[in-house]
Amino acid sequence: QPFIDASLIGDALEIALLARRLDVEASPYDATAYGLGIVPVETSEGRAEYKRRQIDMMEKADVVRKKLLCAYDDFLMLAFLDE
Repeated sequence: QPFIDASLIGDALEIALLARRLDVEASPYDATAYGLGIVPVETSEGRAEYKRRQIDMMEKADVVRKKLLCAYDDFLMLAFLDE
């Protein structure tokens, strides 16, 4: 049995993909052909959208981060438990 549930790994990957998507959408490259939007960070509206999405991502990541830390602590307990 794995030490970390697959759904938790999936949640972590989802956060990473959200971060990468925002990174690309805020970049100077046009990726609209791939279904991505544009976050115009050179404008005040674009910076506000970028900040809002960063905060949203941070809140989602906090839940995943806490679960990963608990899973890691459980692993350490099992790995180094004196028997």
